[in-house]
Amino acid sequence: MPRGFDQHSRSWYRHTSPLPANAFDELYIGEYDDDNSRGEFRVVWHNLGGCHECSPEIRVFNESWPMFLSEEWGDFREYLRTCGKDVTPEQFCDKLRELGFDDRTAVNEVMAAEGKKIAALEAALAAHERP
Repeated sequence: MPRGFDQHSRSWYRHTSPLPANAFDELYIGEYDDDNSRGEFRVVWHNLGGCHECSPEIRVFNESWPMFLSEEWGDFREYLRTCGKDVTPEQFCDKLRELGFDDRTAVNEVMAAEGKKIAALEAALAAHERP
């Protein structure tokens, strides 16, 4: 499954879907195929008190541990080990793109709706092509 991410601060729903307390951005990262996923986790940037005091937190539920710990995710774990404590969400997203992750962020409602329509059409075509 392709790896991808969604960034809250760039999404169309950022004004209607609040972040956790003291958070200023959030990424959902995982493996996605249409509307399904093999696993997903999130990275949340928390404001710890000052304008330059922020810290990213990664949260991986146990159902996603096998994916997160798989060999295919070694490049991502290596980046976590080396990225430094001051990495910004933008820098993090840039690195994900560099590692080949798809930026799945729906920046407007039309894009989100079109993405679902395209996925449905691709699924219908794939079903039609099967013998």
